[in-house]
Amino acid sequence: MDRQGLKKFAIWSHDKLRAQVAEIAKLYPVRFVEEMRLLDQSDEDYIEGDENCIRRIIYFDDKLVEKTAFSLFYRLCVLRYLEVNGIVLPDGFRVFSEEGKEEQYNPFVLGASIAKHRHMPPFDDGPYMSFEKLKDYPFWLISMFDYLEYVMPSAFGPFRDELNLMPDTFNKEDSFIEHLVSDIAVDDWREGVEIIGWLYQYYFDEAHEAVIDPLASKTIAKDDIPVATQVFTTDWVVQYMVDNSLGRYWIERSPNSQLRKLLPFYVTDDNAGADISNDNHSIRPESIKFLDPCMGCGHILVYAFDVLMAIYRECGYSDVDAVRSIFEHNLYGFDIDERVVRVGCFAVLMKACRYDKEVVKRK
Repeated sequence: MDRQGLKKFAIWSHDKLRAQVAEIAKLYPVRFVEEMRLLDQSDEDYIEGDENCIRRIIYFDDKLVEKTAFSLFYRLCVLRYLEVNGIVLPDGFRVFSEEGKEEQYNPFVLGASIAKHRHMPPFDDGPYMSFEKLKDYPFWLISMFDYLEYVMPSAFGPFRDELNLMPDTFNKEDSFIEHLVSDIAVDDWREGVEIIGWLYQYYFDEAHEAVIDPLASKTIAKDDIPVATQVFTTDWVVQYMVDNSLGRYWIERSPNSQLRKLLPFYVTDDNAGADISNDNHSIRPESIKFLDPCMGCGHILVYAFDVLMAIYRECGYSDVDAVRSIFEHNLYGFDIDERVVRVGCFAVLMKACRYDKEVVKRK
């Protein structure tokens, strides 16, 4: 995986998307009052200001600009990942490129794909749109954002306030999506879901450096804490920690286990002078609880998923049953940043798809 290339693209994306969204925000007043009818009221019943409608104030400030730019970056990167790997999306569904021409951006393929699957939810509940005219391209993208929320609600919140600031330039020459398709190699997308985590970290890289600048001598603001504390744990450190916590926990309680052969960084008395004591209390896989209290992009949880799958297979479970049980009984994580929690949830779901391609359909 070309991480320097990913870093360059993510930093460029942050500046590009933020600038485009900020230009749109200038067209709005500082705040905007959105009138919303209650769901059980018809158009005839709607009277401005009465008890049948609610008001919601949207502040078109720097905070919403940043939120919108990142929401677009995250969703569009995920769509590219799903397209290249052929998972979660309906069979044959193309988003940004034609099959066999994955490195060439073709904006028309998305309209054709949605038209082909117009009978499927949530595409069957969207606004009327043309599927051939590029002027409707923003509506095509919004339909895809609705689809992501529909199939993976834990990984994607509603794309609501951000709608007002969505650029209409994604189908133009030199657009963000064109660079998304051409600047990141197809093989990098296929290497693993960790690419989404790396892109997330690099997207906020300059903000991270600015916040923790030792020469600034300033107190870190509450809203900047998630950016200031982000650290993407390297692969070997993740494997070492999980191999010698989760892996060791199982091995010490399962004397006949062959799990240690699958753990590259597992410490034994042969290679580090460590005593491996057996616990006489045998356990079932369902009883294991694995928690990452600062889960970030889910890098540790993703690897723990692999180790748990090896444990379940050792106990004779099918992959489908093991995946379901892992979600129900084993994996836990939380973080102070809602954005990164959603990224982590997506990463774990994608890892689950490696073992059960239908997992997102099983809700």
